[in-house]
Amino acid sequence: MANKMLILQVGFPGGGYKKVAFNRVMTVAEARDMLAEKHQRMDDKDEFGLFVPPTQSESGFWLKLDESIGSYNLEKRAGLVFKMLPKQTTVIYDGGERILSLDFGMKVKDVVHSMAERLGKSKDGEYTLFLASENDTSKGIALSNEKTLDEQSPPNPTLLLKKKKKILPFKGGRKPKRATADLSNTKIFGEPLENVAVLGRHEGLPVVVAKCLDFLTKEALELEGIFRISGNQAEINDAKSKFDQGVDVKMSSLSSPHVVAGLFKLYFRELPEPLLTFQYYEIFIAIFNFVDEEFHVRYYKMLLDNLPYPNRVLLERLLPFLLEVSKHADKNLMKASNLSTVFGPNILRGEEDDDEIMMQDLRAVNSIVTTMIQSTDELLAKRSSEEPEYTALAQALFAYEGESESELSLQQDDIILVVGEDESGWWEGEVNGVYGFFPSGYVSIIMKSQRGPVLESDPTAMGNLSLSASVSNEDIQAARKSRSEAAAAAPPTARQPVMVLPEP
Repeated sequence: MANKMLILQVGFPGGGYKKVAFNRVMTVAEARDMLAEKHQRMDDKDEFGLFVPPTQSESGFWLKLDESIGSYNLEKRAGLVFKMLPKQTTVIYDGGERILSLDFGMKVKDVVHSMAERLGKSKDGEYTLFLASENDTSKGIALSNEKTLDEQSPPNPTLLLKKKKKILPFKGGRKPKRATADLSNTKIFGEPLENVAVLGRHEGLPVVVAKCLDFLTKEALELEGIFRISGNQAEINDAKSKFDQGVDVKMSSLSSPHVVAGLFKLYFRELPEPLLTFQYYEIFIAIFNFVDEEFHVRYYKMLLDNLPYPNRVLLERLLPFLLEVSKHADKNLMKASNLSTVFGPNILRGEEDDDEIMMQDLRAVNSIVTTMIQSTDELLAKRSSEEPEYTALAQALFAYEGESESELSLQQDDIILVVGEDESGWWEGEVNGVYGFFPSGYVSIIMKSQRGPVLESDPTAMGNLSLSASVSNEDIQAARKSRSEAAAAAPPTARQPVMVLPEP
């Protein structure tokens, strides 16, 4: 009986391999059913099949259901994958509409690559995949590149392939603004923040914000549905009008804390430029899309540290307040994620008044603001002397494979925290917690720090670096010293960075 059994490694949806014994005479359909039962997929077993993964020299292929397992020479292959069969799926793209056979067990980034090849798109990295809306197929919900299509979509979706918005290269940016309010102008709502935030008055906050924060902190932290339940709109509008006329409105005179909460929300909604600025909107979205989640806070902190002065002052009051509200979620039913749904679109939005773009980015905006609320202490902490000071944010234009342990390897669209820039063409930086050198010709600066120093850099000054979550100045200096000592003993030949454009 032993020679009738075939032992193979089998991969299952969601990851992981298990050794499975097959009778060589059983059909592929019987083998498929056996695996479906093991994986509790009997209800939709007909949507699955057995796939032999490719090797370096041989292509992958699907096993035919009516043939026996033993008819294939599987001993020489790495194993099998129990996965969803390709589906005929409608794909809408800029050139029209096509029916494509798609493997729903693949990660979305691989599905996009496959689509790009079949649709004649030369740069698949420029596209994002969406679940098309049933009511309007030109809009949809963005899918995560790192999850499979099966994990994120209904059984028979219509998919939308759209070109990504590119971040414009940095062209000088604005310097942080100090409060320059016109004291003769009493209007507050709908005015630029720097016009109404007066240094030395109300702790540098607009008066309506200061009064609302004070009242809500004292009286409404446990109020059920705070910011979710609407206050009397006529009363909110009346209070707004009085503030704009310079009237000293007593928060306690309003009929309900929900009116105060509504007034507070209205102020942020009517800012002509959101608190986190138009300038940084696309950068926040890019960080969300291209940086590993565990490092989001580090990147967000750099942006917040470089906000205009009045914006930073207001954010330093808003985030701790929202964090405190979320700590009373057992009473007020407003967790950080609920608060981000309310405040996210008001403090983080793009300059284009485009409902389609707003809907596409809504999941990212809510997640970014949720993370910011939950990470308030880390985001607002002063930078310690042991942390590296970042001079800029850059985005990789092309993939780059590092040729030594001191060099970073980059994927297209990676966001780099730049630590040092040098005329030699070699810059220092960090991507997803890994530190090293990279050629400047492969990247584009998307944000310059207003206060970061420029460091002298040389790839021969680096040691063996692959630093994770806590890169510090001490780490960097120790590695440079180690590499310098090694270089002094056996000086390496300097290698000039050359930008190699990828083949079309």
